[in-house]
Amino acid sequence: MKADEKRILESLRRAAESETPDVLPDVLLRLQQMKGEVQGMEQNAVYQTDKAAISVQGGRWKTAARWAAGAAAALLLALGGQYAWGMLTPQAMVGLDVNPSIELRINSADKVLSASALNQDAETVLGDMDLKQVHVDVAVNALLGSMVKNGYIDEARNSVLISVDSRDSRKGEALLQRLSQEADSTLSSYQLEGAVLSQVLSGDSRLQALAEEYGISLSKAALVEQLVQADSTLLYSEAASLSVHDLNLLMEARKSRPQAVSVSGKAGSSGYISGDEALALAVERAGLSADAVEGQEVELDCDDGRMVYEVELRSGGMEYEVELDASDGSVLSYKAELKYKEQLTADCAFTLEQAKETALKDAGLTAGQVTLQKAVTYEEDGRPQHKVIFRTDTARYTYVMDGSTGEFLAAERKDFSGNAASSASSSVFQGSSFSAGSISADQARSIALEHAGVSGSDLTKYDSELDRHHNRQVYEIEFETGS
Repeated sequence: MKADEKRILESLRRAAESETPDVLPDVLLRLQQMKGEVQGMEQNAVYQTDKAAISVQGGRWKTAARWAAGAAAALLLALGGQYAWGMLTPQAMVGLDVNPSIELRINSADKVLSASALNQDAETVLGDMDLKQVHVDVAVNALLGSMVKNGYIDEARNSVLISVDSRDSRKGEALLQRLSQEADSTLSSYQLEGAVLSQVLSGDSRLQALAEEYGISLSKAALVEQLVQADSTLLYSEAASLSVHDLNLLMEARKSRPQAVSVSGKAGSSGYISGDEALALAVERAGLSADAVEGQEVELDCDDGRMVYEVELRSGGMEYEVELDASDGSVLSYKAELKYKEQLTADCAFTLEQAKETALKDAGLTAGQVTLQKAVTYEEDGRPQHKVIFRTDTARYTYVMDGSTGEFLAAERKDFSGNAASSASSSVFQGSSFSAGSISADQARSIALEHAGVSGSDLTKYDSELDRHHNRQVYEIEFETGS
């Protein structure tokens, strides 16, 4: 029996030294203290460990020793089990997305348990690196370095998405902040000014389903979901096909960054033509001179998985729509449409200046808060009409008024975030402004899709505007499906 007890204690000692925190000496010292309670025993046996000795006497002590050895074993197994669970079971997932998408599973000591390449680009980045038991900070540093060396990150494409999904939310947030700073530092060491996006994830079966449907990481699925919610003009299917860098550019251009996504640094734009260059190319395609353009709108967008500029021009009663590839400026589509007849120069009972003042008042804005894009008088249906267009940083307003009576013939507001919304009520013309009681853009979308017999997941393109025709508010909705 003594030999059995000795083997038990020796096994516990080895297990404690190799797998658990060094709690064994404390346990053995407590056993040694029990020796003072045993009196009148003659036989002694000493079990020696590296840090403590136990003197065991015969008689009653033998029974106590067996009980104590069992208690020590149970204690160590409990501690060792908990420790092993934290060391061998993933406690957090760290996602690293550029276009390569990589997921790291880490333990309670922030050591990597596994590294998964989620696409072919990620396999190139991982190469023959073995990241198991490497600290996650070092692993992220190595992966970013590989992305730079393999050409996935450069001055033109400098955006990185870091995501953390942790069992411990507080620890997860601290880890995310540390890794974001590590990413900034790593990119700086390569003389790159990075744009680091960061987000905290939580287990969501719906996001997992989206990730599987579109063949993207859970981290990117969450980013796209938040971006689409912030900008309803974007379709999930379109945004999911873009790189993290292009998504970052769209967020900057449309001022639609989700609140749950933190961003440090600015997305590089040297890989695409500028908005001014897109405008000049569109003017050239329309056969106009810069001086002849009465109004314009330039917007960065995505179409069929690529970045494009959508340019609208107005000149001499014509409206031009030009779509250009943002990477090289090539014209993808062009449309010219007669919108109104030649401009009138005759005076009207209700003047153009009055029309501008009335439009601004109806929108609840002042001249200093807007950029006037067009103010023109023309003849339509045998009567003079005024058309006034102005914009703010967030919306474009279009008003058409009768040149004789000042009656509102049309009023339109388009938010650049894509959300049709109501403007301030007019105190001058009853019912002229957008009514707060109208149905929402989402309700109009549901009605239109139901009427067409299609579902939202079938859409490849969607556009909605709240308009006013003949003193009645209407939603003008256009959409396309794959078929």
